[in-house]
Amino acid sequence: MKMGAGIFWGSILIVLGVSLILRIFFDISVFRIIIAFLLIFIGIKLLVGKRIFSSTNDENQVLFSEKVFKSAPRNNSEYNTLFSQITYDYREMDSLTASRTKISFRTVFGNTIILLPKNINVQVKADAVFASATLPNGNTIAFGSTNYTSENYNISSPQLIIDVNVVFGNIDIRQ
Repeated sequence: MKMGAGIFWGSILIVLGVSLILRIFFDISVFRIIIAFLLIFIGIKLLVGKRIFSSTNDENQVLFSEKVFKSAPRNNSEYNTLFSQITYDYREMDSLTASRTKISFRTVFGNTIILLPKNINVQVKADAVFASATLPNGNTIAFGSTNYTSENYNISSPQLIIDVNVVFGNIDIRQ
């Protein structure tokens, strides 16, 4: 606890010293900048709804990075992308193990690419807000909702159901 308090008060003193120097020499208010970053941080926390700077290494939650995932989708999985570029490559997947596999993708201020094999039944529901969601048939949505069903869709065969939500970002689904 003493170490945490030392880091806290040391940081406060450093910020005060830097703010005095910037205020005297450059007439820049550091406190306004700190308040702006604090508001941005609170907004991101509200969008994500979970701890932002946690030490967990969860492949379903990607923050401030660029990654490629090639593992098969798991049923009822949710993949979140925030300020990142992520590629989910499912092209090597031969078939679906369950009769119905449902996955969700959430992208905020990021870019998500989903690569799907041509031989599986896919159903996509995409919602976009000030963003771009591109479906396998070439349709693009910037604001609102749209649906896609793969060619030769057969309800009796195993299905991959994808729910996509993107805000201020891009999701590109290719089959």
